[in-house]
Amino acid sequence: MKKVWFFVNGFKLKKEIKSRLFVLIMIILSMLAGGGIWGLAARFWLPEITWLICFMGYPGIFVGFLGSVIYLYNHDFA
Repeated sequence: MKKVWFFVNGFKLKKEIKSRLFVLIMIILSMLAGGGIWGLAARFWLPEITWLICFMGYPGIFVGFLGSVIYLYNHDFA
């Protein structure tokens, strides 16, 4: 998360816009990682598309959204 924050912090934007962009990027990256894991698992098990939604949705919400919000709460904006 720190690398993503340093990437977003490099833009000349307001603090609120940076934090929203950070959360959005983290959600997208978490969903893509879940989709990639499903792509590997679908070859042998769980080939239904509903599993893709689960593999992308749960990481997007818990790791992407909640994890990035907790990171921003603990982050020092000095």
